[in-house]
Amino acid sequence: MNTVTSTPAASDVDSYSLPERIRLKHDLLTEGQRKVARFCLANPEEAGELTAMRIADKIRVSESTVVRFAVRLGYRGFPDMQSDLRATLAGRRSTTKVEGAAVKNDTNGRVARSLNADVESLRDSVEGLKVDQVCAAADVLYAAPRVYVVGFRTSFSVAHLASFHLKRVHPAVHLLSDMGGEFEDDLELMRPQDALLAITFPRYDERTLTAVSVAQAKGQPIVALTDSVLSPAGDLPHALFVGHHGQSFFNSTVAATAVVNALVVRMVEKRSAEDPEFEHGLVERFHHESGGARRSRG
Repeated sequence: MNTVTSTPAASDVDSYSLPERIRLKHDLLTEGQRKVARFCLANPEEAGELTAMRIADKIRVSESTVVRFAVRLGYRGFPDMQSDLRATLAGRRSTTKVEGAAVKNDTNGRVARSLNADVESLRDSVEGLKVDQVCAAADVLYAAPRVYVVGFRTSFSVAHLASFHLKRVHPAVHLLSDMGGEFEDDLELMRPQDALLAITFPRYDERTLTAVSVAQAKGQPIVALTDSVLSPAGDLPHALFVGHHGQSFFNSTVAATAVVNALVVRMVEKRSAEDPEFEHGLVERFHHESGGARRSRG
């Protein structure tokens, strides 16, 4: 879990964004307030525009729960929280570089909004993560004798990419799969000293959460890529929170892919410190394999 050792002073909290405040105050929120938090994180545009009553109706809590949520986070009230949300959203729009790509055609406009959403998701993730958190998570994976990677549904593409790159840096990496009944067998093979890289976003696939539960029971170190402290994997010691919202029916994987890249870069750095020729060998092998693929197609 991305924890803090002390509660910041009120003047410090004033400078924090809504997601940061939720992370800091998560343990103090009631179940109803956590529902409000999930809604605000998943629907910032709506949360910035709807009345407290409308939000309460949508998520089936009382209006007072919505108001108390804002106060609990250190805002003067619900309008103050909305003003903060609107200012944050306005800042994102003004710095989005893809604006102007939309044309009169509505389809093209939606494509541009999708690109904007991915850019914003990546920006939010970069702003919310600390480099030392990413480095610490990568060090956990690097130190383990074996790394298991798990992610299903939309997250499977990120898990597969992570497994592919990690195998270039780490001697023992295994991608968990549910093909042929292997999943349960592989979970049994995991040892306490092995690490698990779990990638899970709404709707939080049960197989991934099962792998996390098994790893926790065995005392394994776990690195999680997930959306927020409200995620089922959000309270893990090495949970990295990344954006996932897109403009379609599926989760965006742009930010998660960027974090995977950063984890791999850190591990390459660690390996190169032990073997100065390692990174050069990786580059040579990459170009050799790419050239071989081109020749085979020719």
